[in-house]
Amino acid sequence: MLKLESLEAAKVSPDHQWVLYSNAGLDWKSNRRTIDLWLVKSDGTGRRRLTYSPDRAEGALAWDKDSSGFFFVSSDANKKS
Repeated sequence: MLKLESLEAAKVSPDHQWVLYSNAGLDWKSNRRTIDLWLVKSDGTGRRRLTYSPDRAEGALAWDKDSSGFFFVSSDANKKS
């Protein structure tokens, strides 16, 4: 069970073309939890990782009203947003 990744949050773009989500996993070497952002088309194709930040966690996802961009909150190395 510990090896399973989990979906933390997901937001569909206002035009329904994209899904932005945060995915949590475990970094066994560093003994810590990681959370990174992913983007995928709403039909399930074109999945790509947007962040790789082992010392940070991303969350509080939101899309721009015209679906041209998105916003998120990230923590720094001291775990402050």
